[in-house]
Amino acid sequence: MDTLYLDCRMGITGAKIFGALVDLMDNPNAFIYDFNKLGLSGVSVEILPDALNGIKGIQLEFRRRSSNDLDMYDEELDDDETGRRHRKRGRSLQDITEIIDDMAISNEVADRAIRVYESIFKAYAKANNRDESTVRLHRTASKDVIASIVGSFVALEKLKPEKVIVSTVAVGGGYTRTPRGKMPIPIPEIQLLLDDIPYTAGTEENDLCTMCGAALISEIADESGNFPEMDITKSGAGFGVRTFKSGVNCVRAYLGKFLFTSANSSYIKLTADLFDSVDLVKLGEGLEKVGINSICTTEVSRLDGAKGRRLEVLCSNDNADSIATYIIENTDTKQVVRQIVSAYSE
Repeated sequence: MDTLYLDCRMGITGAKIFGALVDLMDNPNAFIYDFNKLGLSGVSVEILPDALNGIKGIQLEFRRRSSNDLDMYDEELDDDETGRRHRKRGRSLQDITEIIDDMAISNEVADRAIRVYESIFKAYAKANNRDESTVRLHRTASKDVIASIVGSFVALEKLKPEKVIVSTVAVGGGYTRTPRGKMPIPIPEIQLLLDDIPYTAGTEENDLCTMCGAALISEIADESGNFPEMDITKSGAGFGVRTFKSGVNCVRAYLGKFLFTSANSSYIKLTADLFDSVDLVKLGEGLEKVGINSICTTEVSRLDGAKGRRLEVLCSNDNADSIATYIIENTDTKQVVRQIVSAYSE
């Protein structure tokens, strides 16, 4: 199975994820050349080859096509008809959708990029107790961020991994300033966006994860976990702009074949010995309703010669406690033994 693993232990931004995926290409410069022709007006992407602490990769630079000396974060400043500079009111979800739909990309890429923004708007609205229709994003809706989100899905479409696994995400530590004042890291929006992805503080007392990065990794990831056993065919790295005090500011990407020479899944096995008469069919039906993965029974004998049945069920860690309680309440057993077991699976 072609598997992509993303190492996010030094934080994530859209640009770092996009850069790591571009670095996996056979010809990164040709990929970026083609990407710049997809119709995202006003901004172009350039590759800056880089190497830090022995890690080779690339840093992506986003430039305004009209003037190369404009700050890359100045996207929300624009010229009106009089030539005066003014701050725009930000982009709505509809504004961003129209920008993405105008690009010469596949429907799947457009749909995935729009889903990322839908999740960002939903999280922002919930964290700020706002109606989604009233939300306007500034920095997160700038053209370079849109480019990094769309570009990541264009790259994934070309790489065609069958499975994407991501590491625990470093979000940073300490405090950050927001329109709501000083807040601990991670801010509520990022907590909501990383709802299904494990995260940790990491090594830096700083923001390490942006809303774009959090929403993008949640859409990309099929699962999260430790580095799987892989036959690696390509590796890459996407660098951020800041210099970290500890570690390297990058996302690392590995593409290869998933190997089945080691167990890659885990379950909880619950075991109980039953010696009184129990309707095993009824018990099995009840256990299926509370969420077991499998069930089996084997004959067992006590030291006094009494015959019974040993019940074994596999389940997830999340519902193991409720299943153990169900077994105790519906059988004569006084004890349920719990074990963590490994399994081989795709």
